[in-house]
Amino acid sequence: MKEIFLLKEGGILNLTLRWEVIKMDELNNLRKKVDKLDSELLNILKRRLILSKEISRFKRKNGLKILDKKREKEVLQNKIKKSSLNGRFVKELFSLILCESRRIQK
Repeated sequence: MKEIFLLKEGGILNLTLRWEVIKMDELNNLRKKVDKLDSELLNILKRRLILSKEISRFKRKNGLKILDKKREKEVLQNKIKKSSLNGRFVKELFSLILCESRRIQK
């Protein structure tokens, strides 16, 4: 990092430390935004799992199987196709979500 010095009454003021503080503030603000999005993601996942539980009740009430492999395959393919994210990431993410949905439907 380049050090910056200013002449000031009574001496020289080193601005390097201030610059580092500003950069850390910027980093902390970005991290706070990520933390907020993470909380939103968790809340959305919680709501999704509540709906999965309702689907489970419906299936039981109507004599349907909990596991629907065809539906899961369609969901994964659809999510990968519609997302601009890396396909492998999307597949792994939704595989985990579907796995948890199955677990709570038991």
